[in-house]
Amino acid sequence: MAWFFFGMAAGFVLLAKMRRAVPHEQPMKFVVVVGTMAAAGLLFGAIGTHLHDEVAQEKISRATYWSTVFGIAVASFTLLGITGLDDLLALFDKAD
Repeated sequence: MAWFFFGMAAGFVLLAKMRRAVPHEQPMKFVVVVGTMAAAGLLFGAIGTHLHDEVAQEKISRATYWSTVFGIAVASFTLLGITGLDDLLALFDKAD
């Protein structure tokens, strides 16, 4: 569930950043929006499934699993330019 949450949050941030890049008249705008959200969720889901299998096979511990979950989430949001709550709020202020 954590992977899905982080994936959807990353997709939401991507949508907010590309809001101005896709014109409102664009006929494929809905496809771009849904594709961006789905791609981020699926990518994070694939990572989560792989790591969960590693835990099930006892190749990594639960502590390593959760450290990896939050490490990837933090790295992803940093690459998206979101390093804190104030950055997220500023992103939405610019979008309006």
